[in-house]
Amino acid sequence: MKWLTWSVLIPLGLPSILALAAASAWGTVSTDLTVIDGFVTAWSTLQDVSPWTLLIYANTLLAITFRDYTSVARGFDAIMIGLIIIGFALLFYSCLMVVFILDGGVPGGTVYVIIGVLLLATVALGFKANNQIESRTHVRTIG
Repeated sequence: MKWLTWSVLIPLGLPSILALAAASAWGTVSTDLTVIDGFVTAWSTLQDVSPWTLLIYANTLLAITFRDYTSVARGFDAIMIGLIIIGFALLFYSCLMVVFILDGGVPGGTVYVIIGVLLLATVALGFKANNQIESRTHVRTIG
């Protein structure tokens, strides 16, 4: 549970809470949440940036997990193969996102679903790898 807290919940939750706090602060200044002293809140920017932040987070978590797991891996076991497959999937989808954004596309629901699936797979494999690291080294990785 400590791994999930420090590696997933805090990195994903804290920025989200801060963003909600900032949006709430706008509400205390003005009754109109879209315009404050000529500043227009561009919610589309948040929609454009969110998939990238989730992809970057998933890639970072995968890289850290891969680095930690290779020290205790016994050849190409199921976790190692899963990490490699998810790594290629994240790389491929990141490339598609670059082309999509450069063509002027705006991320919709499908983009979030695919990124969500990739992120959940990365977290699941990271959790399983962390359990294997702890059982093979008898050392807790976090906490």
